[in-house]
Amino acid sequence: MTRIALRIAALALVIGGLSCASTTVPEDAFSNRRQFQLAHSTTTRIGNVTVHTLQNGMTLLHEKKTTNSIVGAVMYIRMGASNEPEGKAGLANLTMRLLTKGTTSRSADQIAEKLAELGASLSPSAGRDYSKVSMQCVNDDFAETMNLFADVINTPTFHIGEIALEKKKVLAGIRMGDDLNHVVGSKRFMKELFGTHPYGRPLEGDSDTVTAIQAADFTTLHGDTFVPSNMVLAIVGNISFDAAREAAEAHFGRPALERKPAYSVDKVIAPGGSNTAITKKSEQTFIAMGHLTCPVGDRDEAAVEVAATVLGGGMSSRLFVELRDKQGLAYSVGASATFLKQQGYFIAHIGTTPANLKRATDGLWAQIDRLRTEPLAEDELQAAKNQIAGEFLRNHERNLQQASYLGYWYVTGRSPDYDAKYLEEINAVTSRDVMRVANKYFLEPTVVSVGPAPPAAAPQPDLPIVAPE
Repeated sequence: MTRIALRIAALALVIGGLSCASTTVPEDAFSNRRQFQLAHSTTTRIGNVTVHTLQNGMTLLHEKKTTNSIVGAVMYIRMGASNEPEGKAGLANLTMRLLTKGTTSRSADQIAEKLAELGASLSPSAGRDYSKVSMQCVNDDFAETMNLFADVINTPTFHIGEIALEKKKVLAGIRMGDDLNHVVGSKRFMKELFGTHPYGRPLEGDSDTVTAIQAADFTTLHGDTFVPSNMVLAIVGNISFDAAREAAEAHFGRPALERKPAYSVDKVIAPGGSNTAITKKSEQTFIAMGHLTCPVGDRDEAAVEVAATVLGGGMSSRLFVELRDKQGLAYSVGASATFLKQQGYFIAHIGTTPANLKRATDGLWAQIDRLRTEPLAEDELQAAKNQIAGEFLRNHERNLQQASYLGYWYVTGRSPDYDAKYLEEINAVTSRDVMRVANKYFLEPTVVSVGPAPPAAAPQPDLPIVAPE
């Protein structure tokens, strides 16, 4: 073998060794943190849901359903993109993606093979305020699947090779998004709407922040936030509460460190209305328009949800009928409301031809402004409520979806039996409520457009700045 060949072989061994390595944390890294321990565990019954708090502070929510033999389980972790340190946007997303890429007892391939053998599913995901790991299996495989579920949550190893691969995938996705007007426009809309608040950052980060994330960042975030007192486990299926409690105690009942306080985040300060045009070569123009609204759990939430549905919640919505069917302005159109822990937001969007930039922008604003000045007819109000109810019920067809809602209500401060109250609150919304929240929140619009530059002589959108009433 030549000297060059020997060097190449040696380099291959080094690279191979690095790909199998995992990040480590010094044993005393968390030594300044106290253990979190309650005096005793507690169990209460709320409606059909049993709420059990383990001695280490983790909460178990259990609801027995006998309609089938499928068990759905969701672990919520009070950690999201808003917990990321400055300059590390995308860390929460990458951390969750890496949970199934190797643990102290299983490789990524072994995890995938075991899931296939059991016919089970296991899916981690990150959000802006919370992250979750979802699990689904048949009753008979609950014990084995729960063992795997706990393994990826408790003991991920964050292998350097897997980190590099996942970062590569995320960066590729970011580059692909840079070619899509609606992705570019939606990201810029969030930045303009929330300013420097973490909600304004892309959930997946950007090329600079993802590249800046180091191996030790994953173990630090995991060690700080994946602690029992920061976690809520919801289980729905045909298993007893005792079986669910025993599984929770066995896999998550260990004494644990208290949660490290999250990175301090300033309150959202509305930057006021703005109009941002991004010039980009394309055949279509994407326009996003919206406002800050109320945080999750606020008394206005139901009314804002109904308002968003009236505007863009399906083929009978105002934006679809008025801008697409009647005026032919839209390739695609819609609206939605999102409610986050510190602040919510409303967004309406339309894809149109570059020549119709002004008409489409003015058309969006005209339909939003109508909610401030014209009371809703009763049939239109009821149609929006029916749309929300139908989607809500469809999203409850599987035990896994029910477990997801059960955990979500709890981590956002609602009672576990809020499922029954949600539609009651929607049905209680009146035309006056919709007009009230429209006048409260739909004031100075934040607008972002992405597409070719309009001709110099083309009329520009006329967006009045509306004073609060």
